[in-house]
Amino acid sequence: MQIFCLVGASGSGKDTLCSEIVKRQLAKPVVTYTTRPIRPNEVNGREYNFVTDEQYHDFKRQNKIIEERSYNTKHGIWRYFVADDGQIDESSKEKYIIVNSLEGATSLVKRYGYQVCVIHIYLDDETRLMRCIKREKEGRKDYIELCRRFFHDAEDFSKDKFKKLLYWMVVENYDLKKAMDDLTQIIEGF
Repeated sequence: MQIFCLVGASGSGKDTLCSEIVKRQLAKPVVTYTTRPIRPNEVNGREYNFVTDEQYHDFKRQNKIIEERSYNTKHGIWRYFVADDGQIDESSKEKYIIVNSLEGATSLVKRYGYQVCVIHIYLDDETRLMRCIKREKEGRKDYIELCRRFFHDAEDFSKDKFKKLLYWMVVENYDLKKAMDDLTQIIEGF
């Protein structure tokens, strides 16, 4: 089993790249869970498994949470987590892909070790901000939450935090085709 964990700041293109990897059947998706509300154009079970706080606590009571993190938003606490729900078969030779935070990736590395390859999807702040603003214009128009995420990402993706990982790579997402070529090479060669 191999897990490719895509991490990156908001608007870096993680979900787009993950979807393309899955479409090309280079890796099976691991869909994480969240208690945040679903956004327009999202589909339950595709971007996330959207659950209630009660369902989150059920997973917690059953010791089924592999890793988790929470964010205190203006809407309350939103939780994100990976559950031990059968999506990952540790005894298989499958390749899996997951979008996660750096904190979540660190927890996956602690559990699975060198079977996890963390790939930082990097994009400059200006381009990311423009993408995030465009996404908000088309969706909820929650610019306060966008700003909270953007400032939080500056701390979350500092270079010092990457030093704690066993194995990680950087893919620059200035050009989707080049980013996909780089990702494909990593997944096929790992």
